[in-house]
Amino acid sequence: MQTHNLVQVQGRLGADIQIIKFDNGMKGVLSVATQKGFGEKQKTHWHTVILYNKAAHIASKLVKGNTVFCQGELEYRQWRDSNDNQRMTAEIISDKLIIIVGEVCSLADYPFENSKKSINSGPELGGSYAKKPPEQPKAEILNPDDSSVIVPPY
Repeated sequence: MQTHNLVQVQGRLGADIQIIKFDNGMKGVLSVATQKGFGEKQKTHWHTVILYNKAAHIASKLVKGNTVFCQGELEYRQWRDSNDNQRMTAEIISDKLIIIVGEVCSLADYPFENSKKSINSGPELGGSYAKKPPEQPKAEILNPDDSSVIVPPY
């Protein structure tokens, strides 16, 4: 039987990236917030994402509020706190990171003045029925196994 361990999260950073340097490389720790629900019922979930070596170096400029997409394996790490209590934490060991520069939006962010109009129809003469969409977000795609960074053409 084949098994699969894959986790994907897209959210905003709750703090600047934490970089830890070792003799033979470096480690980056991201705290990524994802949200579910709306209004008073909105709930925030926090995820710890770990990046190593070249990925950590490239992500070292990330700051609180940046939007990222991370993919990797879920691992559990046990440790003892300062009071000698056994603790456990879940971490995503990332093998794919997309740094999203700009706002992420959906059509729900652009209400139409006349709900009978088609999304595909153009604006009427003399005005527009929707807000002007923002510029297309730019992203850097990073695969730590690759020796290159791919920048999409949009």
